[in-house]
Amino acid sequence: MKYRADIDGLRALAVGGVVLFHAFPHKLAGGFTGVDVFFVISGFLISSILFTDCAKHSFSFAGFYARRVRRIFPALLVVLISCLVFGWFALSANQFQLLGKHALSGLGFIVNFVLVGEAGYFDTAAETKPLLHLWSLAVEEQFYLLWPCLILLTWRRALPLVIMLCIILSFAANLVLVNSQSAGAYFLPFGRFWEMLAGSLLAWVLFKYNRVTLVKPMVANSLSVIGLLCLAGGYLVIDKTSAFPGYWAMLPVLGSVCVITAGEGGLFNRWLLSNPLVVWAGLISYPLYLWHWPVLSFLRIIKGSEPGTFELACAIALSVLLAWLTYNLIEKGVRRQIYSVRSVVSRFVPASVVVATGAALVAFSFVSNYPSITPEKFSQSLTAATCSQIFSEWNELNDNTCRFQQTHNTIAVIGDSHAGHLFDGLAEVAADRGHSVALFPASCQSPLRGVSSGYIVQNTAEVASMRENGHILISQALDYVLANDQIQNVVLAHSPRCDTSIKDVILPHSQSYQEILANGFQRTLTELQEKEKQVLIVLDNPFLKSLPNRCLKSRLPLYSKRESCIESEEEHRSNELVNTYNKVVASVAAQFPNVTVIDLASILCENGQCTAVVNDKLLYKDQSHLSVFGSRYVAPYIFEALDI
Repeated sequence: MKYRADIDGLRALAVGGVVLFHAFPHKLAGGFTGVDVFFVISGFLISSILFTDCAKHSFSFAGFYARRVRRIFPALLVVLISCLVFGWFALSANQFQLLGKHALSGLGFIVNFVLVGEAGYFDTAAETKPLLHLWSLAVEEQFYLLWPCLILLTWRRALPLVIMLCIILSFAANLVLVNSQSAGAYFLPFGRFWEMLAGSLLAWVLFKYNRVTLVKPMVANSLSVIGLLCLAGGYLVIDKTSAFPGYWAMLPVLGSVCVITAGEGGLFNRWLLSNPLVVWAGLISYPLYLWHWPVLSFLRIIKGSEPGTFELACAIALSVLLAWLTYNLIEKGVRRQIYSVRSVVSRFVPASVVVATGAALVAFSFVSNYPSITPEKFSQSLTAATCSQIFSEWNELNDNTCRFQQTHNTIAVIGDSHAGHLFDGLAEVAADRGHSVALFPASCQSPLRGVSSGYIVQNTAEVASMRENGHILISQALDYVLANDQIQNVVLAHSPRCDTSIKDVILPHSQSYQEILANGFQRTLTELQEKEKQVLIVLDNPFLKSLPNRCLKSRLPLYSKRESCIESEEEHRSNELVNTYNKVVASVAAQFPNVTVIDLASILCENGQCTAVVNDKLLYKDQSHLSVFGSRYVAPYIFEALDI
């Protein structure tokens, strides 16, 4: 098809939105919709080529995928190798292992499925995953595994009807997923294919009528303006709290379709998108997309906190430089030198095998620059399956998975994710002592009867509903424990820093934090005492001041440690919520002979100083949750307090 400079300009707008959003998310809240623009462009361009090849009877799968390899792999391999090498020096063992896992799945274009499996409240922060952005590349390649086959099967028969039917089905899947599984709606291909198919449908219309554009100048100008307004609306109106993709994704998709339909003669197409500087940015858009996120992610990981404006601007400048070098030294060179299918196979298959082998070694921890942490003994999937047989609604209403070590257990742990991070260590010690653990964690929720404590966050409606109804799940867990004679020991654990929006749903007139806590503890401990349960209240651990990687000795001189990465004991205890919570626990627990209290801060702190690393191993998974190693570290102390 004829080259269109304005489409490269549209690529520039797309990548510009994505880069600015990832660097300054509060300045351009909807910049991530640039990915949707890329999907439409890709569907339009690739489908146009496929339609032309089919019409000339010159299509071949080998030729099509050879072109895809020439387009995708050169820059991708350079970025993957660079990330693995830099990660060796910059990352902790767990982070490096995760990088290898993502590199391997990224090379196989399945990283989007991997990310869905990792998503949730207990997941590692997105900013610490340098290859997270490869999900969109995976979605595209999954589409192009199916799309040529569908074209050949329906060519010259019912292709436009099939395209429209697929758009409807994919958009419906998008709506279902966005209301039931937000991570799946974002990362999975089923609810994303309609965006590429929208570009494909436009390509078919233009191909069918043998026209570059079907519209007259006045209409073209109108479409160009409408399209740019839709794209700008997506950037400015949509944000992370929106139910996205959902209906919101229609803004960038329809905007892209309008701009492409307008053609090179459209008002903004010729004045803005065909500007040489904008076109240049579009030409390097693919390597810029590949480079910008690892650069920003590594910057945030190494610094351990949010970088300043100047640092982020430098990171963007470095990304642009790397993209320009990759485009000129790698991509253009490959296009000049490699034409045949045989040359593609001979050059890229060996390179891909080498990168995949290295990524696999990293992913499975055969090689690491830091001591690795032993995988957890009790898999989440198996223990969650056991729990869900009894509590079928738990995992539907909450993203903190309930877990049963055995079908029947002797110890119950109730609370929020700070109860959840105790499970692995407690389960291992319990197994050695003839006991077993049932875990009931509700997102940010107090373990107290009739107390709703999930703080209000700017997130999806799914999270807001989950926090609002968390106290119902806790009541169900308490009812189960009270009715179960086999469970004799109950552990209550909670982070009081979640209590910024706490309320008593039984006594709504209660106002003060201290009063709400006292009432909640009184009614909960009274119920447990009447059933002769032994109770252990676990007071919360200190928080880190930055990401856990900041606590390790770095091989990089840049951003080396300047101060303790964790709160001092005084800083932890002086937190207003923590201080009030601990005082109420001490006061109420003294009234119940069956209640014991253990303070994790006393375990993790000595002489006023708290620790986040023991024997070069991180005790923390993120800024507040213990790692598996940290869970194992505190478990013996908890069992000593349980006295079983």
